[in-house]
Amino acid sequence: MTTTNEFGKVLQAAGAPEGPSPGWAELHAGWRSRRPPAALVLAGVLGALTPLALAALAVLVVARAVTSDAGLFPRVLVPVLLVGILLGLAALCLRGVLRAVHLGDTRGLRFPSRVAGIVCVPVAGFLVFWTQVRGNPVEASMAAPFAFLALTLLPVPLLAAPAVRRWPTEVLLRRGPTVRSGWEVWAFLQARPHRCGQVLALPPGGAEPVADAERTGAVLRGACPRCGQPYAVTFADAPPDERAAPDDPLALGARGSRGSGLGGGDWQHLATTLAVPEELDVAAAGTAALGTALAHGAVSVQATAELLALVPPHRRSVPSWRLAGHPLPLAQSTRELTRTVLQRQAGERRARVEQVHAELVRRGAAPPDLPW
Repeated sequence: MTTTNEFGKVLQAAGAPEGPSPGWAELHAGWRSRRPPAALVLAGVLGALTPLALAALAVLVVARAVTSDAGLFPRVLVPVLLVGILLGLAALCLRGVLRAVHLGDTRGLRFPSRVAGIVCVPVAGFLVFWTQVRGNPVEASMAAPFAFLALTLLPVPLLAAPAVRRWPTEVLLRRGPTVRSGWEVWAFLQARPHRCGQVLALPPGGAEPVADAERTGAVLRGACPRCGQPYAVTFADAPPDERAAPDDPLALGARGSRGSGLGGGDWQHLATTLAVPEELDVAAAGTAALGTALAHGAVSVQATAELLALVPPHRRSVPSWRLAGHPLPLAQSTRELTRTVLQRQAGERRARVEQVHAELVRRGAAPPDLPW
């Protein structure tokens, strides 16, 4: 991911952790399933000292601003900017700690030391100029940036432990979604394109089967056809009772099951973009086009059902915290994700798919049964 922001370029150069942070429920379930190596847990504890130190520094900045008698700019604007940077860095560092312990992505534990190193180089040059060239006295406070650098380096030696280096392979499938069928793998790729915007395609044989120490799944590896960057997307197999039946080829999962690998934003994107187009003339369209419309429309109907399942009984629309995944325009999120609208859209989309299915049956094309 590229950025034009100078501060963002520094974070990018330092290897800021990418990807979402695992939730506490996910962390707890992972801990119960397979505990990380002791060396990695200790590295995580030491790594957590960095976001705590940054948060404490932010509190100190606020306290000094409150007690200062300076003007508006130094009392409010500068502290607000500085506190925002400190808390943002603290959040990134904490995300790196959680991803390292849960997923084995140890780059997040190296990120704080890289940022501190980037900052300390110009600071060291300035201090040499300030004390040796300008002749100013050396003060104890000048060591603070380098003490912080030492703090960020505490977990790094532990990352060389053999058990820590094996951990990413042992929990490989934690990094990707849990899927119930090949169709759900395809749907995930449609909703989550590559960082350059390219929708990744499944190879003819499907993703490569893999297994880690916890479960089975698949991994999709290759180079993006647009930007050329390598990618690896993992998919964990859902429990057997949630997987689509072999005789239900258009189903995303078993009847009555709910997908857990995609968020509300993903389902809304799939429901709207894969619906049978209104301009499609079913009677005049070719059989191949109708077959594609049938498969995509079936995914659209099931995605709409997944959205309806995200509406709590005591609410009228999908809550904003359940709209993870594909980003949605705010107006669309509030206007189209109410229970009433989704129920109406589900009926309309199902009717269009059934119309396509009936036309294929009339032509003797033997389409697969609909998954509802």
